[in-house]
Amino acid sequence: MRNRTVGISSCLALVYATIAGFHTLSDFDVWWQLASGRWMWEHGNVLRQETFSYTAAGSPWTYPVAGELLFYWMYRQGGLALLSLLTPLACFAVGAVLIRKGGMSRAWGVAIAAPLVAWRANVRADMFTTVFAAIFLAVLWEDHRSEQENRRWLWILPPLLAIWANLHPGFLLGLALMVLFTLRHPRLLTCTGVAALATLANPFGWRVYSWMGTLASLLPLPPTVQAWLGKGSHPASGAFIGEFSRTPFSLPILGDIFRWRDPDSALWWLMALALAAVAVGLFRGQGWGPLLLIGSAVAALAASRFQAVFAIATVVVAPDLIAGREEKNKSGGLLAPVLALLLLVFAGVRVWDLSTNRYYMMHGEIASFGTGVSSWFPDRAAKFVEESQKPRELYNDYNSGGYLTWRLAPAYPV
Repeated sequence: MRNRTVGISSCLALVYATIAGFHTLSDFDVWWQLASGRWMWEHGNVLRQETFSYTAAGSPWTYPVAGELLFYWMYRQGGLALLSLLTPLACFAVGAVLIRKGGMSRAWGVAIAAPLVAWRANVRADMFTTVFAAIFLAVLWEDHRSEQENRRWLWILPPLLAIWANLHPGFLLGLALMVLFTLRHPRLLTCTGVAALATLANPFGWRVYSWMGTLASLLPLPPTVQAWLGKGSHPASGAFIGEFSRTPFSLPILGDIFRWRDPDSALWWLMALALAAVAVGLFRGQGWGPLLLIGSAVAALAASRFQAVFAIATVVVAPDLIAGREEKNKSGGLLAPVLALLLLVFAGVRVWDLSTNRYYMMHGEIASFGTGVSSWFPDRAAKFVEESQKPRELYNDYNSGGYLTWRLAPAYPV
């Protein structure tokens, strides 16, 4: 009976996580990635220099190509409606990975983390980093806790990292995780070395690592680290690119934890769970799990871009630290059904808010529930430029640049 209750709760969490990603296309970056995929599709060649703008034309271009080609192929097959289904699919995949070990706490963790995962699983190449981060953390953490000698799952990581390196620069996170776990378990050195070599199987070879410098200039690293890397602080790490800005923190914002109906409460619920897990883990003499949670929490507060990775790390690590060696769901009696019923109410209300657009209207989102594209993008303005044959050099703001790249470039450089 208990296992059936946990199974139902896991299904509820997965349904909510999937629907959290079921919304219209709203990300600004997907458009220039579609344009890049179209260019490579039409020219039969890898895009190696900037061709869509007049302000950076001819600059070296080393963005991984597989994601862009996939996006454009899906667009050709089913238009923007099919493309928009990638987000709920990615959310389901992350939820399935996180919930695989079972347990009521993980079912609740997936449900709470769903909004943060959905935010970073928007249709853009970064969505692949969200999915692969969940896989890598789950495999590495399970290996860390395993007492068995058979660790064949580790060897799926090198080929996955090679794929990741062809999808998004976030593969650097996967390699960093493997290096960190190798410091804790030197037996992983061979696997990590093979994985590092596998990343070179991309059209740019070792040049794909030039993204390390770009990332260093965007992240709010300490001045000493910036100086060691030879990078100065970049304006984009502040207000210009919001996802690289610090997560706002104040007592009123912390009060979001009491607004359970608002998905914005997710971060602070998970922070509370991580804090409890760190305390229990340290009390039990476990250092590695608390270190992972503290590091991911600091990253999430330093740059909102890493909130989903923190959410994933919390769902993977916290239940094991709190429950002990292995979560056994020993809660008997009425506790399991009560928790399942509460999860039904929680997920049901959240799904209702999403499907009726209550959430999107209250938060001023440009997305809405459903498939296809959101109505924000300047389609009619682009059509006007084309029909009236305006001068080629147009000025646009950052957010509309991606869409204009898709609609007007290279005939009209952005």
